[in-house]
Parts: sequence; C-alpha cells; structure tokens
Amino acid sequence: MSGVAGRSGRKMFVPTPEQRNTVRVLVALGIPQKQICRLVLNRQTQKPLDHKTLRKHLAHEIAIGTVELHALIGKFMVATILGTPPPAGTVAIKDDRARGQLMMFLLKTKFGWKETWWTAPRSTSAVRSKIRIWRKRGRNSQIRSTGSGNVSTLERRANLPRAAREKIISLQPRTRHRRMA
Repeated sequence: MSGVAGRSGRKMFVPTPEQRNTVRVLVALGIPQKQICRLVLNRQTQKPLDHKTLRKHLAHEIAIGTVELHALIGKFMVATILGTPPPAGTVAIKDDRARGQLMMFLLKTKFGWKETWWTAPRSTSAVRSKIRIWRKRGRNSQIRSTGSGNVSTLERRANLPRAAREKIISLQPRTRHRRMA
C-alpha cells in the first residue's frame, strides 16, 4: 500500500544520488540504455528498471553525462598542458614529455593541425635538412628545423601552396591508380 487513501500499489520510483551518479557515468562511457537498466535496481522490487522508467526519472543524467565527462577531460588536458592546477579529484602530470605529447594529441584531434615532414631539395643547401611542419588547415605554420640548412628559405617554401612546393622540389604530384574494368 502506498499510504495514501484511495491509492494502492507500488510507490513511484525515486532514484538515489548514487543511482544518478552511476547512470551519469555509464552514459558518459557510451553504454547502451538497455544495459544501464540492468545495472540500476528498483529499491522496492530489487529488479532492474524498465527503459521507460530510466528515461522518465533519469532524463537529466542521460542528457548531460557525456557532456560532463568531455568537459572534465578537456579541463584536465588544458590544465596539464599549461601547467596550471588540475580539476578537483585529479592529479597533475609533471612529466614534460608526456605533457608535450598530450599537447600534440590535442592539436591533432581537436584543432585540426597535422604533422608533415618536408625534405629540402639538394639545390637549396649542401646538406639536406628535414623540417617538421605543424600546420593548421591553411597557410599558418610553425616550423622546427631538425638539421642544418637555410631555415628562412625553407620557411618561405613551406608556406607556399602544395603545387608550388612540388614544382620547386621537382616532384610529380601523387595520383591514384584506377583499375580498368
């Protein structure tokens, strides 16, 4: 009995803070709602929730679970790269190499940068130099030389469009081979 005159049956499901947190984390990890229902038990019946009950009473947790995790990871990554204190409940990474790799990962995945290697032609300098170019999709680039050579000339050539670079280097553009049917 529900204790209210004129009503009989089971009481309405009220999720606990622990159940809300569990659903938020599981949604953030990408676990399907059917499987989440199996893990969240109704306290009165000790049976798994129905998917309708899950959506009705835990809709807010389902909606924000992924966003919260992405925000927490983003805050941690930026704090680690910049060397600022990390969010509460996390420990800072102090290894400079790991921080640099994390920065490269973030630039590649979130900011659209790419890493390419460009070798200077022999005519530019007596010693062949390799240059690592970090470039956002466009003409902006940062150049780090890994060998000796005329960096100013290489820098100018790195900022040229691809067709002009290939002309200078005397390379033919790569073409895809088509199968003949």
